[in-house]
Amino acid sequence: MQGSGIRGVVGRSFARIFYRNCINLGLAIVACPAAADAARDGSRIAIETSGTVEVDGVEFAAPASPPLVLELGAAGGLVGWTASQLIGPRG
Repeated sequence: MQGSGIRGVVGRSFARIFYRNCINLGLAIVACPAAADAARDGSRIAIETSGTVEVDGVEFAAPASPPLVLELGAAGGLVGWTASQLIGPRG
């Protein structure tokens, strides 16, 4: 998905393994049925990790991302996060 330029996924629900795979790859993922129903081909979608999804300018409440999920995303996924933990801070 990343190779296709996809940076996040919004859906009604997800299988646990797909959800975790997205997190491990550093993709934003959120289950928000109302936002998924509002989205159409070509919709502009913004995922806020604090707990909202915006679809074409309309905000929908969504679950906030846990801190570890945010860390994994910031590191580019599980591989980057693990490397940062093994190497530690530089300085």
